[in-house]
Amino acid sequence: MALVTVLLTACPSMQEEKRSTRLQEATQAYLSSLRWGYYDLAAQMIVHRESVPEPVNFEYLRNIRVTTYETQNQIPTGDPNAAKFVVLISYYHTGYGTVKTITDHQTWRYEEQTKRWFLDGNLPDFKGGLARRY
Repeated sequence: MALVTVLLTACPSMQEEKRSTRLQEATQAYLSSLRWGYYDLAAQMIVHRESVPEPVNFEYLRNIRVTTYETQNQIPTGDPNAAKFVVLISYYHTGYGTVKTITDHQTWRYEEQTKRWFLDGNLPDFKGGLARRY
């Protein structure tokens, strides 16, 4: 009986650890996709729960090069199936060469059925970041 009790109390902890590991894997895959210019792969990690997705201009994104991607903060959500991050992304457009930095607010959602994390949002607004004057 004691073994059953130990196993039952350990299960939620193991599930939480697996969920956390999967979040790290998903965010790392997203970072790598952006960093190496695989925007089509990054877009496949996005699932909109409530909003309508913005159309993606992959032709424009072909000219965007991400130089740094730094997670600044993870914001507690109180929900084990949600994670929020504030990320600084530095990048440049190959036609201009000026490095810009944007702040990307990300909300990640865990889907129990697929056991996967998805970004609930859009790709970073590189075009808007280039339009701003600093």
